[in-house]
Amino acid sequence: MTRTLTAGLIPVVLGVVYLFMTLRLPDVSIGDPLGPRLFPMIVGIGSLVCGVLLVAGEIRAAKGGARQRADEETAVERSARKALYGKIGLTILAGVVYGFILDTVGYLISTFVFMMILMCLVNTIRRMVENTVVSIGFSVVTYVLFATIFQVSLPRGILAF
Repeated sequence: MTRTLTAGLIPVVLGVVYLFMTLRLPDVSIGDPLGPRLFPMIVGIGSLVCGVLLVAGEIRAAKGGARQRADEETAVERSARKALYGKIGLTILAGVVYGFILDTVGYLISTFVFMMILMCLVNTIRRMVENTVVSIGFSVVTYVLFATIFQVSLPRGILAF
């Protein structure tokens, strides 16, 4: 089984489980009965469709003989794949740390640090001015949008405003 086929089967399985669990949500007695189920159903169906398309494309490519063998992978491709896995791991780690520090440090500071880490992973450290501007801009704009316009209470943490 190829990596692409495995990568297609995972969203299919997750989509089926997600849809099953969505359909098990209790009925609401007030308001639109489909309301709390609509978005999760869209997510589950989207996951299922994307996974099926990926699996179908992989099966079609395997039948046509267009699939390159994994043994023919060059050293450069292996190196690039390892670097990609490293970035994925660092992104997951940064997300977990972000979740833990969000309440104590506050939304603005923790989001700035999280965005800075992600920007440096994607955009390299050499472009620090751009990374800093985007990180500050994203943190401030989303804070203002949610705290003032949508009236959503975000964690203030060590900042007292």
